[in-house]
Amino acid sequence: MIEIFWIKSLFSFSIVLLSGLLGVFFYQKGRGDFRLPIVLFFSFLAVNQAIELIYSIVWIREELSFSRELLHFSFGLNAVLGPLLLMHVRQDSLTKKSILHFVPAVMIGMTSPFAGEYSKSIYFNFYLFAQFHFVVYTTMAFAELLRFGTKQSYLLIGFIISRLLRIVEFILWQRFESITEHTAWVLYIFSDSIFIVVLIAFLFRVLSAKPILSKAKADELPFDVLRILERELIEYLSRPEVYRDPLISVKKVADHFKVGPHYISKYINRQLQQSFLEVINTHRIKSCIEKLQNPAYKDLSIQDVFYDAGFNSKSVFNTTFKKKTGLTPSEFRRKIDG
Repeated sequence: MIEIFWIKSLFSFSIVLLSGLLGVFFYQKGRGDFRLPIVLFFSFLAVNQAIELIYSIVWIREELSFSRELLHFSFGLNAVLGPLLLMHVRQDSLTKKSILHFVPAVMIGMTSPFAGEYSKSIYFNFYLFAQFHFVVYTTMAFAELLRFGTKQSYLLIGFIISRLLRIVEFILWQRFESITEHTAWVLYIFSDSIFIVVLIAFLFRVLSAKPILSKAKADELPFDVLRILERELIEYLSRPEVYRDPLISVKKVADHFKVGPHYISKYINRQLQQSFLEVINTHRIKSCIEKLQNPAYKDLSIQDVFYDAGFNSKSVFNTTFKKKTGLTPSEFRRKIDG
């Protein structure tokens, strides 16, 4: 039995080391505000496993005075991991709204000082809740990646299987006592071994400068770029101050989002089946139509209307307008006035 405990301690130490390294690497190579969730994920994972490592050593030395409060606190840390991983996958930054995901972790943490007074069943329920919480959020992150055909989604499957094994081991051993303590620790070690393999895969991809949980097969766009463009690009291009700029270009938009210009073009071409200029001119024509229909602008010349909308060529404006409405600008105005 002592040998198994030492193996468990070695595995816990490996997870602490790998998590710490990944936290450092992501901090150095991460992208802006979006790196914070994944850096915190690996940092909290390292602390959580460090507590488990101490707990394993205590078992080995039979020092049963180990603080149950500290171990209970690690359950709270475990409940932080899932939301952080999901935020990283969604490329969300920490906001007031995102804090709601961490309410369970805070509640567990706040009850830590009283853990010594809990019955064994209540204490076990906290452990199971923390494990299920991680599985649920990791499954949500996996589904998010799967929706975009991301190849690295298999990494999250490893996390899910690892935690499910812990849940099965705990229920069979502590709840039903249907397996021996030796078998329980073997399952625990097997769970940790899967976790270690996933972390090594993460580390390998970081060191080889490959994207982590970030490439969308469907669009051949990095996942973080795809998420940003999906949420913000269409709304950004519909802003009057953007499409009315006669010098607006793919490069200008790319500079705003801090991505390569080819990403902007590729996203618009594949998602909207239009070119960048077609999208911009659609907004411009819509603006022109609204002004031509508005009596408040009846004294405004057609030339002033299209210049104000961002067009700097009368021929381009006339061609685009007729393509969208079936009428020339003059015919359209006469129709409205008539």
